[in-house]
Formats: sequence, structure tokens, C-alpha cells
Amino acid sequence: MTIGDTKLDDSTVEPVETDSEEITAQADDTELVADEDAPSEDGAEAAATAEDDAALANLPPVDPEPDRAAPLEDQLLPGAVSIDPTGVRAAFLQNDSAGVPWLWLLNLEDGEAAPAPLENADRPYTFVEDEGGPQWSPDGQFLAMTARYTGADSTHIRIVDAQTGATALLVRHPGADSWPRWSPDGEWIAFVSVRDGQQFIAVAGAQGDGPATQLTNPPLGHFDREPTWDVKLDGGRIAFLRNASTPEGQAGDHIWTVALANSEEKQQSKKLVHRRSLRWGTTRPLILHVAEETDWHHIAVVNVDNQAAWTISSEQGDKSDPQWSFDGNRVLFVRSKNGVVSVCERATSAATSEALEPGPGRAWSPRWVPGPDDQKRVFYAFSPANGAPAFYIQANKKDAERDSAPLPGGWSASGRRLIAPTNLDFTLLKNVKTSGLFFRRAEGAGPAPAVILLGGRPDLAPNAGFDPAAQALAAAGLAVYAPLLPGMHGSGRKVSAARKDRADIESEVDDLLAVIDLLKENNGVDSSRIAIVGEGYGGALALVLAGSRPGTVQGVVAIDPVVDWDSALDEAEGAERAWYRENYGLPIAQMGRYALRTPMTFAGVIDAPALLIERTPGEIHVPLLRSKLDELDRPYWFEQAAGESGWAVYARAATFLANAFRGQLEAPVVEEPAAEPIVLSPEELAAMIETPVAAVESIEVAEEIEAEAAFETDELETATEEIVEFEEFLEPEGAPEAEEPGEARIAPSPPIRADEI
Repeated sequence: MTIGDTKLDDSTVEPVETDSEEITAQADDTELVADEDAPSEDGAEAAATAEDDAALANLPPVDPEPDRAAPLEDQLLPGAVSIDPTGVRAAFLQNDSAGVPWLWLLNLEDGEAAPAPLENADRPYTFVEDEGGPQWSPDGQFLAMTARYTGADSTHIRIVDAQTGATALLVRHPGADSWPRWSPDGEWIAFVSVRDGQQFIAVAGAQGDGPATQLTNPPLGHFDREPTWDVKLDGGRIAFLRNASTPEGQAGDHIWTVALANSEEKQQSKKLVHRRSLRWGTTRPLILHVAEETDWHHIAVVNVDNQAAWTISSEQGDKSDPQWSFDGNRVLFVRSKNGVVSVCERATSAATSEALEPGPGRAWSPRWVPGPDDQKRVFYAFSPANGAPAFYIQANKKDAERDSAPLPGGWSASGRRLIAPTNLDFTLLKNVKTSGLFFRRAEGAGPAPAVILLGGRPDLAPNAGFDPAAQALAAAGLAVYAPLLPGMHGSGRKVSAARKDRADIESEVDDLLAVIDLLKENNGVDSSRIAIVGEGYGGALALVLAGSRPGTVQGVVAIDPVVDWDSALDEAEGAERAWYRENYGLPIAQMGRYALRTPMTFAGVIDAPALLIERTPGEIHVPLLRSKLDELDRPYWFEQAAGESGWAVYARAATFLANAFRGQLEAPVVEEPAAEPIVLSPEELAAMIETPVAAVESIEVAEEIEAEAAFETDELETATEEIVEFEEFLEPEGAPEAEEPGEARIAPSPPIRADEI
């Protein structure tokens, strides 16, 4: 089987600013060596050779200019992909440009993808992403998926007919259900259910719309998750995870099993560690999973017959999404290290792993394709830094020929020259080494102004896939560095500990100062012109650095920065919320820690030119910060970018910084505060409307008007105009005109009420 006629060698990737030898070096260095702690030697570890560094030092600095070309659209990327048991189709969720998730089906024979023919386009629910993607029934006819009714908080499970698009509820009840998994015979579906404050594993008939049976009964304060069925056709056991803790404060998960015949539960793991991604073996009772035990998240197994446990893959890099081969002798998984996210494959008894994707980038959803045992074909999705993303199928060998199919959405680089990043290491306090991705034009130009780029979440690391933020900033002639900070996935536990041990001090500021030292030592960077740009969590850190260390950066752009941490944690879900709890605790209990990480603490001393960009109107963060800056009379620029692509938003940041570095930044517009409205009783207003002249001639009313709003009192026309304004003030006929996008200004924000904070 093939996916269309498009081969890797025929890919229509737009021109890139790198050479084939550099890409090959980076790709070769993604091969893994098991059980080694020594750093790997990445071919792109430095931005240039020593000779190039010497040449750069003799060239004039780059003078950045705003990028005038049209911004690129956002890439529409699929979530987790699943392949049907016949090996003919793949299913996945993918958001449209409005953020609405749609169920797609990909034909593996011809590479054609199309939305599933759901029974009604205006359905009152949306599908919700689950790890593993939509779940195929063993006969390949149906999909089990998590969904949520419009306007509801709780989720439910729907069974979708892949041919007709008809859907049906699995269970009707007022609780929340998710994570459906089919039994091997297709008769039952196990799932996670939350009812009356208890989270447990339940099972229901796959025909749908019937009762559910509670299988597990976790103790108070514990919750069960991630069910996976055993390999027997009768589906006699289900393995799952249950959280636990020790009197000494250690927390983690144990692997448990439950027998369907009598609901007997049994703990299978002996050591308490954080675990996830359970996969029951295809031929033996071995539970494959990710364990967060060593310096890196590694792949391990537990034998549920004798509780023996061992490690399959513990080499450098955080591992995730492990998958058994159909014969149970090989394992696929995703490995993340130094920003490169690879699909790796290895035999269960081998000493090494092999990266399969065509080069540095971001790979996800590795899946074995059903077929003859001697084929061992692998499916995955892949996004390079400098081209369009695609689906790939190949044999489980690094140098195998690859068939490809484009992702839905038809994204193109539109002739732009995209940059493949290189890797730069830097050292934190206590000699802890980490790294980051460095984007810089390679056109023989001299040192360029640099931008530190921080992402929206503290747990997600920058990766070598297409990054519209970095590419848009680099398009203006800026050198961009996206650091892998402590605590991010792929940084390792040693680096993460450098964050947790310093939660009560400005640890992030210290780390960013180390990044600045690295950039100042790089001959490709103009050390006198360094700025910082961040979004969400990263936007908060950008402002905190600029305020707590005046003079450190020469410009700062914050996009939807986190300002109110209580609100931020209410909005966060899953892994992000768990990260905040583990590293900082809850805001109500650790007010000092969060005060060190909010821009409100340092708003009055931000001395660098600062641009605030609001992407998501309606949230409290930007209005609250603007109100504080106005109160402190601190100048800043403000732009609205609702509905714009990621590239367009960061092009705004690039334009602002390019103008700042060129000395062409116009002063922000300062608006005079609006006059306080006159407060009149209904009787006074009625009297003025009926006899405006008398009202104006009234000494008492004239004095009040003059004091409150500086109204003229000697002309009837002026009084009449003000009366009309009073009427509109009480009963406005329409909303005020919106600000023009991109307007540089400093304007007073509306008052923030206590019930809005």
C-alpha cells in the first residue's frame, strides 16, 4: 500500500536558509544510544563554526526592518491519530480555522482525507481530544469518542458509525465520562467515569444507550484512570492507574488490574513513581508505560502475572506515546530532547533506538500499520521547521523510502524563506546545562539584534517543528532564541529540579539572565540590542524580567500575559495545572511565589519600550495590567490582534521591535482621562429636558455642571447637547467604536470591578 504518489524526494518544500549537509547532520544526530548519560554531539550545536564567528565579528550589524510580506496562515495540525484494525483508514480530530474540532478519516491507500459524514452538521456537541485519538472497534466499523455538549462542562462518550456518520450515546447519566477503550471482542467499552466526586473505571455494552457498571472502587482521595484491556479475547482483565502517596510525602501512581468476573482489584507495581500511557501487550501480559523515575521519562514494562518490572528505553530524552508492535517484540515511541521531537523504534531487547523521521522537526502519533509481519510499517505525522507538515508511512528503518500525504488544510509557505534552527547550549546556576533553538538568517550579514522567545505554557518546550512565532520574528531580520527552561518537557529531571529548588526566589529571572549572557557571547548577535517576547506564561516572565532588572533588555512584547494567577489556574487544564501545583503550589497558599511571577509587582519600574498585544478579548489579564500601568503613569503601547494568525500576531511584535531597534518607534498616544459623568436624579433630568434654559440658568445646576464636567452654561445649544449626552449615558444606543488594530497608544482602561477580578 502507498499513500498517493508524493515521495519525500519530490516534496515541494519552499526554499530554506540552510544547506543539505546541516540538515543531514542534525537528522543523523537524532539516533539514540541506550543507557548513556553523556551529552550527545549534535551536528548543529553551535550557531556557526569558529571561522564563521570571526567573519561575523567584522561585518556591520544587521539593521532590522518590518516584514512587509503577507503573514502566513496557521497550520491546521491533527491531534492523536489511530489506525483501524484492517490497516485501511486512519481517524483523527483536527480543528478548523475557527477552532472547532472535526473528525477526519484518512484513506491509507490513496492518501485522501475527508471529514467523517456525521449525521448532522449542526450537532449540539463537539468532540474532545483523548490520548490515542478516536478509538476503532475491533472490526473497524465504529469509533468511540469523547464529546461535550455545547455549553456543558462534563463530557460523555459517543459511538460513531464510520460509514454512515450516525452517532449514539454510550451511557446516559449526569456524570462525566471519557477515555473509551474497546474490549478485544468488541462487545464492551471501558472508560473513566466521574460521579458524585469519585473517579473510577466503568464498563458498558458497546451497543450504546445502556447502563454502566462500576468496576473499580478507589479509596477516598484517590482516582483511577487510563484503562487498557488484556490480550485475551474474553477481555478478562483491565489494567489502570491509581494515584498514591506515602507518609513521607512522595506521590506517584501504581498499576492496578481489575477482574471483570468478580471486580477483584490487584496492585501490580511495587515502586511508587509517576506513570502514564498504559498499553497492554499484544501477545503477553506485559504493561508498557512511561515512568518518570530516572533523569529522563523512560519506557518500562510490568509483568502482571508475577509483578516483575524492567526498563526498555532509558536513554537521553523524554519519552512518550509508546506502542507495541503486533508481534510484541518491538516498540515505537516519541522522544524529545533539545527541541527535536523524534519517532523512535527499537526491539524490546535491543541496546539502541533509531529515529525514523526525515530530519529535525516535530513528530507525533507513531503507529504500527496492520499488515504482514515481515513488513513492519510505521505511520506518523511530522512537521519540519521549514516546510509543510505531512503524514508518512515507511518501513521501521531510518533510511527506508517514505510515502507521504499532505495534512488537511493545504498549508503552504507561499514562497517565504523559512529557517531551520540550530541548537545552542547554555548553563544555569549550579552548572546545570540546558539548551535552546536558535533562528538566524544565514545571508552573510553581521550581528543581528536578538529576541528571547518564550512560549505560552511552562511545561511545553520549544520544538524544531514549524514555529510561526520564531519565523515571523526572524523575517524582520532578528535573531531568535527559544530556550528550553527548567521544568519543560524534554529538559530532564536534573534541569527541572533547578526550578523546583528555587521556587521561592526569582529563579526564572536568573535563568533568563543566563540566556542573555549566552546571546552576548555569540558573534551572530548584536549584544547591545536584546529584547524579549512572550505569550501567556511567557508574556508574564518577559515583563517580570524587564521590570525586575531595568536596563537588561531594550524592548519587551507581552502577548496575553498572565497577570492574575488565580484566574490563570482556573483556566488551565490537565498537565498545565498539575505543573503549577507541583512547582509553585496554589496561589492562595503561596502568594509570595506567585507575586514574584506577576507583572503587576514590577509594572511601575519597566523602563524598556513595552508593547501589550491582546489576542483573546474578554480575559481579565490585559485590562488589569493596563489599568495598573495607567494608574502608575507608565508609558506602553497597546494593540489588539483578535482572530489573527500566529504569524500575524508575532509580525506585530517584530515590527515594534524593529522600529525600536532602528530608533523609529513613535511615542505612544496619550489620551486625556474622560470627564466624570454628571449624576442627576430622574427628577432633575426630567426638569432639564422639559425646560433646558431654566436648568442652565439655575445657579445650583450650573455650579454642579461646571464642577463635574466643565459645561458651558450660557448657551442653550451647549446645554441641549449635553442633555442629549446625558440621555445616551443612561441608555446608550450602541457600543463605542472599536479601536483600530495596531494603534500605538496609552489609554485609560475602564474601571475593574471587584466581581470581575
